[in-house]
Amino acid sequence: MLAALTEPRPGVITITLFAQGIAQASTPIAVDLLPLLHWPGLRVLPELLAAYVRPDTEVLPPIAAEMAQWLEQSTGNGSLLGYAAVDPQRVPALVQAAYHALQRRDFQYIAIPPNFATDGLQLRTHEQVLQERAANCLDLSLLLAALLQRCGLHPLIILSDHYALTGVWLTDFSLQEPGLDDPKPLRKRIELDLALVVDITPAIGAEPFDIAFKTPLDYVRDDGSFHVAVDSGCARDHTITPLVLKNQDVPASQQSLSSSFAPPPTPLPQAEPTRIDRWGCKTIGLVAAQPPYQLPRHQDQLRAGGRRLRCPGGHPSQRWNPAHSGEVIVPQPAAARGRPGGPIALSTAPAGPSTPAPGAAAQGSDRRGT
Repeated sequence: MLAALTEPRPGVITITLFAQGIAQASTPIAVDLLPLLHWPGLRVLPELLAAYVRPDTEVLPPIAAEMAQWLEQSTGNGSLLGYAAVDPQRVPALVQAAYHALQRRDFQYIAIPPNFATDGLQLRTHEQVLQERAANCLDLSLLLAALLQRCGLHPLIILSDHYALTGVWLTDFSLQEPGLDDPKPLRKRIELDLALVVDITPAIGAEPFDIAFKTPLDYVRDDGSFHVAVDSGCARDHTITPLVLKNQDVPASQQSLSSSFAPPPTPLPQAEPTRIDRWGCKTIGLVAAQPPYQLPRHQDQLRAGGRRLRCPGGHPSQRWNPAHSGEVIVPQPAAARGRPGGPIALSTAPAGPSTPAPGAAAQGSDRRGT
């Protein structure tokens, strides 16, 4: 039902307290039911915007290949290593390569609602943007951020009153919190050449890449219109993962929720446990609840109930295979010490009618006599 939503709808969640099957109290809570691709805006967690940056979607590898080709022709190095290149000029080159790759798609610009930052809006997926070749500034900023994150960079989504921009850290840096509502730290890092802000909308026209650097600075300098900068890399560290669409080849209005909401798989049929299996499970549970043995230093000895047991042929845990195969383990008094309370040796005997071991009855009678 929720996966079929295409528009926001009001809803009510009713919490009822029962006592002995009788309702004692009930409280209705009004909620807003939102479609999967509807970003709620700044009124809820603004950091949720990072979930719409999906660098692993199947439509990005062709664009990344064009970026690598452009870098090979322009710089002689077509790698998309991001911060691993340890070159401060490599990050602007990657941004420029993404700009030119998106510019070749010949997008059509769609105006964004005036109060989108506070009221939220319905977003377009990366697949929908590339297929329809139409998007607003926020859709394109999310697409550019996904390309940069695919290259190993830490992008930013910057929101102002009427516009959305894309930023990126020029070094391997992330904020301590996913959301930054104060533009001063961002401006300072831009002035120190540690951050870069790009406006991707000039790529819709034939504007050169230099224009993409000039207009964003005005939005960052205006404290009154600046809302928030969402650090996508930091959001991943805070468990805000990319949105997983189950069916990426269907329209956005018909896409279902992530695979985590799929019904659980049908359990495989299991064979009926045998008597030995049931006995083993009970024994393991008893040992786990209260370990009766203290493992000594020597592997052929065992201490139980204050008495030391000597086990020829290895530790008693190694006697599972003979017991499982039908071999009977008969405790016998040790040859060296046969008095009550002394060590007892464990030996094996073939399966068959069990007979008391020599001396076992005498030892038991002595113990009863004492």
